[in-house]
Order: sequence, then structure tokens, then C-alpha cells
Amino acid sequence: MKVDIEPILLKRVPDNKNLTLHHDPVFRWIPVRVSSGPLIKEYLEKLYQTVVLSLRDHPRTFAFRVDLRIPYWMDSESFPELIERFQQSLRAKVNYDRLQAKSRSKTGYAHHSRVRFVWAREIGKEDKPHFHVLILVNRDAYFRIGRLDSAERNLGDLVQQAWASALAVPLDAIYGLVQFPKETDAYHLMCLDPDDPEFRRLMFWESYLCKYQTKQYGDRRRSFGYSRR
Repeated sequence: MKVDIEPILLKRVPDNKNLTLHHDPVFRWIPVRVSSGPLIKEYLEKLYQTVVLSLRDHPRTFAFRVDLRIPYWMDSESFPELIERFQQSLRAKVNYDRLQAKSRSKTGYAHHSRVRFVWAREIGKEDKPHFHVLILVNRDAYFRIGRLDSAERNLGDLVQQAWASALAVPLDAIYGLVQFPKETDAYHLMCLDPDDPEFRRLMFWESYLCKYQTKQYGDRRRSFGYSRR
């Protein structure tokens, strides 16, 4: 007689017992992506909290994902500081851009924007890390990434400049290192409501950042991060 035995699902990350594996396709009653394997519960919680904090700052939030790659010739010892330098640079560039917008405004007013991040460091086929980054800004200040070939300054330009700054290379040296995913990876959140379809769409697709696979654990380098302020 054949007996069906359910597979044993691991509850903890083998290399980091402080992290919990999440196998359920629902988190906080919101669908999440488990098609590529289990997610990490603590990362899902930080993703959720960061989106909520952004909406508390800006009731209308524009969010989008960008993939940041590292030149093949760059020494791996410099990797841990890159994502922090990128965040600092982009915040500074957005602040300056908002000041410039204010100076150009006939009313002397322009919308401020706090910049929040959720990021994941993953290891590619060539054993080289890359970053997936979710960026959240005030939709009243920025409502799209903008055309990257446009002569006008836009949010996409600021992201590319910030990554070049983090890598300490000229802007023309990062061709192919900054990749903006499809239009579906941009989100227009108009209210702080976890039942809002756009909120749920973001949580579903960007839960990809929280997946267990393709991350490194136990090497004393963070594989996941988020804005703490």
C-alpha cells in the first residue's frame, strides 16, 4: 500500500537561524510570490513596513524597482559599501533637485520628497553580486522614471548618476549596469490601505526581493536592507 508523505518544509534558514522561511503564498492576507521558492518572513515584514512608512510620509507614493550591477573588473572587497553610497547619493541628488524645482517655480514652492529603499543583494551565474532595489518617493514630486534619452533631468537620470557616484566611475562607464525593469514594476500608491489593489500588486511582485534563493548567508555581509528612517 502506497502512503503519500508530505515533504518536510524547513522553518529556518539553514545558515541563519534568526531568519524564518515563509512557504505560504499569502502574507498579512496579501498574495506573495513563492513560485521561485520560499521567502523570508522577516524580510517580508520590512518590505511591508517600509511601504507603510512611505505612505505615511507621502499619502501619494511612486515606487519602482531598479537592478544595479557591478563592473566585472571591480574588486569584491568594495561591495558592502556600494549600496549605502548609492542611497546617500540618490537622497542628496533628490534633495538638490527639489531645491532646483523650488527655485524655478513661479510660486516659490515645490514638493519635497523623502526617498526610501528596500534592497536585496543576490549572487549571479558568474558568482558576482548584484542588487535589486525598490525605491519609493513622493508621487507629487515624481510620478514616473522618465525617458533615459531625454534632455530633461528626470528621476531615471538621478538613479544612474547615483550609481555612477557609488562606483566612483564616470557616468558613461555604467552603460548596462543600471536596468529599469518593465513598466509593471512601477507602482502608483494613492492611499495607505493594504486592501488597495496597487498596494497588493507591489507586495506581490516585490516580494521577489525577499526570496531565500540566490542570496548568501553567513559571510557577514547583508543580503537585504531597508530604510530605517
